Amino acid sequence: MANRTGLGRPERKMTSQDIALLEDLVATKIRTVQDRSVFRQKFFLAHPSFVRLILARGYRFTPSEERLLALEKLNLTSSHMAELLGVSKESVYMARYRVRKKLKLPYHKCIVDFLEDEGVH
Repeated sequence: MANRTGLGRPERKMTSQDIALLEDLVATKIRTVQDRSVFRQKFFLAHPSFVRLILARGYRFTPSEERLLALEKLNLTSSHMAELLGVSKESVYMARYRVRKKLKLPYHKCIVDFLEDEGVH
């Protein structure tokens, strides 16, 4: 049986290497340009199709919105996201609000669930 990666549809069975990569990802601080680059590379290794499929569907996000979506995909709390990004929880809430607005998504609908319903996983 395939494991879930935190949200949405089941993906392929995770190996111990996949689990280690995800643990490393959620421990990565994302405060400098280099941190952002490292995080992006690690995220693409863990979820190679996520951003590619978002772009294929015509969504255009800023790099900071992509980071928020990646952290949402990892099913992190707002507090954990804020800690990793070095910002306040209110900044995470505002960024999430802006992404919802861009997607014309109601407040009660989960961003990642919406994207996965659109075929992103």
